[in-house]
Amino acid sequence: MKTTTITALITISILVFKRLKQNKTYKIIQHHSNDPKLLSIIQNINSQNIKVPKQPNKIQPPKPVFKRFTVQYQEDENDFINYDLLSDESCCKNPVIILCFMGGHSKSACIRRLANAFYENKHPVYVLLQRSTLDIKINPNVKKFRAFRSSITDDIDMLLGIIPEKKVILAGYSLGGFAAAHYMTDFDIECKNRDKVEKIIVGYVELDLSYNVVMPMRVQKHVGQVIVPFIEENRELYNKNGFDNAYLDDIIKHQTILYYDEKIWCKYYNQTMDQFYKWGAVQTRLPDIKVPTLFINTYDDMITGKNIPFEELAKYPNVNQIQINHGNHLGTVTQDGKDITSRVCAEWCE
Repeated sequence: MKTTTITALITISILVFKRLKQNKTYKIIQHHSNDPKLLSIIQNINSQNIKVPKQPNKIQPPKPVFKRFTVQYQEDENDFINYDLLSDESCCKNPVIILCFMGGHSKSACIRRLANAFYENKHPVYVLLQRSTLDIKINPNVKKFRAFRSSITDDIDMLLGIIPEKKVILAGYSLGGFAAAHYMTDFDIECKNRDKVEKIIVGYVELDLSYNVVMPMRVQKHVGQVIVPFIEENRELYNKNGFDNAYLDDIIKHQTILYYDEKIWCKYYNQTMDQFYKWGAVQTRLPDIKVPTLFINTYDDMITGKNIPFEELAKYPNVNQIQINHGNHLGTVTQDGKDITSRVCAEWCE
């Protein structure tokens, strides 16, 4: 083959690749649902050829104006929940509580997009804020060990008790989705207000039981980036719960979520890694889901993996699931500053 022919073929291949890259569109590639509303949403999205932006990280989300509220636990003067509220006199539909990803808050891009989508549909929106995010500090004298996964369900229950409406929607991303599912299915925890929840949304949560232990090291370290500042800011809290500074320094040195779970939560709960992850897995709790629930995942999510147990999900009448082809973790951004995930959530709750 002549050199000029080879060069021409290479040039054509590059152009085709670029064209394909430019013409990526969002599609819901797999789903399980018998809900006519959700099936209609899926059909509409797949028919619209919504383009995937070339640089989604540069697209600015809306800037909703939240008002901050702080509420103290009655039994502990050192323990508070904080939430941001987005609402006005036009909000007439059932409230939504948004539960953030690990280290996330009301200023995070994906949370702003989700809050705005619900607000535009006339829902009052409560963003439950994790301790040690934004300017929220954890008092080291708090009676319960308040670190990441610990006792989030307490805060959900308290906020539900504050909201006057009788029916509320829970929508969580990543760690927040994990918390929403646990709140509704872990009957070993005391929950006074579980009956107020009419729907839950579980976004970007791992459904593959094995993925935690086979997660690539680069992904573990990526997730672990949140751990270091959290530990540094809350050393006294960890110290008072039996973790000395040398022990914490070792966790910081490794900087992986797997190592953190092993050294903090497995020790705290006196469990092996297998026991801890089996207890934590949302997949094992599917039989206990009693309200309409929507799982949303993306095919290219580096944190949750690609495997979705569709056959398992199909066994449970309250469970709906969709998988979007692009978006990675917390993404699916569109050119207008919105995103596919938020759109599905808001329309499903109409």
